[in-house]
Amino acid sequence: MSGSVIRKVSLRFSLLLVLPGLVSWGPSKLASSSFYSDHLGIVSMRSGKSCLVTHNSALAAGTNVLLVSLSTPQSTAVAKVIKKSDQTCPSTDPSDLALAGYELSLADGKNNRSSFFIAVFPPPKTSEQEGLVVAEMDQKKQYFRTCTSVDGAHFTVWTGKPLVGKPVWHQYYYLGYDVEANCSKSETIPVKPKD
Repeated sequence: MSGSVIRKVSLRFSLLLVLPGLVSWGPSKLASSSFYSDHLGIVSMRSGKSCLVTHNSALAAGTNVLLVSLSTPQSTAVAKVIKKSDQTCPSTDPSDLALAGYELSLADGKNNRSSFFIAVFPPPKTSEQEGLVVAEMDQKKQYFRTCTSVDGAHFTVWTGKPLVGKPVWHQYYYLGYDVEANCSKSETIPVKPKD
């Protein structure tokens, strides 16, 4: 990368849980990573707006959301889906044409200190363990993680602790500038759907 400057950035990441009603996710619903693709997404703060990008193109306006910061220790805030908006909230990965965008608003009027989130909908039961949010899905503990590669961020969901357990979902977020990479190889590999 001669001649280019690598920005050393501290990105603040968070987990977003969309709350239309608490739902129990049983083993039959979690048969493949395509299920995760329909129920997970990435949220970023863009020009003062909170944007959700997901493979789910059918989220309803007014859906309650819970923002959980992945900064240690994790914290929460409440938000709502305002509307579908592919123009205001464009894709986080230009190579993935199946992503849909939504605008969110923070219900409590507060600004969250984080810049990025993972979205889960409908929300599973969650708990906090050792400063982390843990979701109970498929009768297993699911953990949330993010890391950076040279020009983007990788968001992952793991059955079991990150980097030790099994990755069940991955989404890339193109930042558009160079950053210091801190991902392991297992965090950058897309999770392939099972049939």
